Amino acid sequence: MKRLTLEYVKEEFKKEGYKLISKNYKNCNTKLDVICPKGHFWQPTLGNFKAGHKCFYCSYGKDIRLKKFSYIFVKNEIEKYNYILSSKIYKGCYDYLDIICPEGHKYKTTFSNFRSGYRCRKCYNKNLIRENNPNWRNYSENDIKKFKWYKERVRQITNNNYRKYKELINSKKLKRSKIDNHLDHIFSIKEAFDNKISPEIVSSIYNLRMLPAIKNIQKRNKSPITKYLLYHIAN
Repeated sequence: MKRLTLEYVKEEFKKEGYKLISKNYKNCNTKLDVICPKGHFWQPTLGNFKAGHKCFYCSYGKDIRLKKFSYIFVKNEIEKYNYILSSKIYKGCYDYLDIICPEGHKYKTTFSNFRSGYRCRKCYNKNLIRENNPNWRNYSENDIKKFKWYKERVRQITNNNYRKYKELINSKKLKRSKIDNHLDHIFSIKEAFDNKISPEIVSSIYNLRMLPAIKNIQKRNKSPITKYLLYHIAN
């Protein structure tokens, strides 16, 4: 069977007014980053899209909190992706649920976040350095351990700086959450690690900004500034 190209997949979404953001496509079961005609971020597979599954937010109205799903419906939706719902009670889209991912990691998320494409954080972090990542560089197991430590150290310093200088970093008082706005590292953590930049430099308040969730997801590990500019603004 002939493998579909990224351009073909992009056109399939474009036909119905959707915009494909993903830069890589492996097969019909690959989760893709997509924006619907009304601007909602969504992560379907091409298989699901072709089967008729469209934007969750558009399907259930502007305020999905008004839509009450049954426990069986939620369980079936989660199990579609080979995840396991551990919670025995479902109250609403914004209540946290206990979930086990296909790799056996236990974590909590809301049904709203799950349907928006947010999955296991441990698996996401693991995929930052793997063959299916466009920035894969044949990292050794030791490199991966170093990256995990590095990223955790950056997170700690970043959170401390945000607490101290919140009014400067988030002067517009934007809501910080997974689906609203993210605290972004202008020069990305991944590129800082690759360039052997210290955690203190990449966590500088001058390298932090609030960014709409969709734009931060689109940005991925890219950096709009050079490492030389980072050193200049951070010192």
